Formats: sequence, structure tokens, C-alpha cells
Amino acid sequence: MGKRLLAAATLLISLMFVYGMSSSNPPSPTTYALDSSSQTIGPWSAKFWNLPNPSKKLSSPPVMPERPADAEAQYKNVDLNLGVESPHPDINRNRFVAKFTNSTFLSKGVYTFSAKSDDGIRVYVNGEVVINKWHEHANIENAATVQLPEGPHFIAVEYYENGGTALLALSIEKTGNFDDNDNDQNSKNTTKIA
Repeated sequence: MGKRLLAAATLLISLMFVYGMSSSNPPSPTTYALDSSSQTIGPWSAKFWNLPNPSKKLSSPPVMPERPADAEAQYKNVDLNLGVESPHPDINRNRFVAKFTNSTFLSKGVYTFSAKSDDGIRVYVNGEVVINKWHEHANIENAATVQLPEGPHFIAVEYYENGGTALLALSIEKTGNFDDNDNDQNSKNTTKIA
């Protein structure tokens, strides 16, 4: 029990350092446990930023802003099929960036992160990039498979919309188990959790 608590505290402190949080500014949202009955992850915190010159198409991918967000919201899932609409009344229809974050407890296993986007997307698990398509493109799907130990995990999705149709979706499935000794994957059970 003590080792798990120490590991969880170490991960939380590491995430606070990586994402610039301090004790005076607690992470949002609160950690949500995996609900075993519905197999879903709790709410996602989303922040949105307008990019300068909304009528001028970007010539290169944007840098994630360090300033306060122009809008914030909570979402049950990362699933925005906006077409040509805005994700929020304070955000442009085109030329915006977004960051979705979630901290959740996951059981030990092999997880597949599948992301659809139009335009750029980056998916992070515990601060490590697992999907990186940070460039303008039409609707594409990318996936990454990650072995995760039991415990708290921080998931972040960065997205930008340059112009035209806006689409962002993330699904997370537990696709198997692994043995600590040999890291063999066992894909007997597939459980969609987000």
C-alpha cells in the first residue's frame, strides 16, 4: 500500500511540474476513478484559445498558447464533430487551439488510444506523446498502443483547427493484459472505456 501511495504522489508531483501546476492552483479536473459498471472515464476539462488573424489561414502549425484560455468547458468525452461551427460562443469557427485533460485511475493493461482529427492533434499519456499529427490534414484516424501499470494516469489531447471542417474524437480501449516478467501482451478482453 505504501509503495502505491508513494508512486501515485510521485506521479502527481511530476505532472504538476510538467504542466506548470502548483499547490495554489490545483489540477482541474479532480482525479476520477474508472467506473467499472460503465467502463468510462470521468469528465474532460477543455480549454480553448483563439489564434490571431482568424481570417488568415495558418502557414505552419501553431504553438500551444501559454496565456489564460479564452474559454473553458467540461465534456463527457473527447468527441467534437463541429463541421464549420465553433466549439464555444467565445471561440472562432476557424483558427483555434484546444487542450483536453483528464486524470484517471486505470487498471494494469494494454490500452489503445484511437484519435480522429481534422486538423492537427497530439495525444499524451503521462506526459509522453503517443500520437503526433501536429499538421494540417483532412479527417484521419491514428492509433497508439500503450502498456500502463495500475494507478493514476494523466491523459492530454492538444488540437488545432486551421480552416474548413473541425473534427476531434478520442477513444480509449483496454485491449489486453501484460505480464511484468516478460511484457507479453494478452488480448483476450477488449473493454472500451472512453
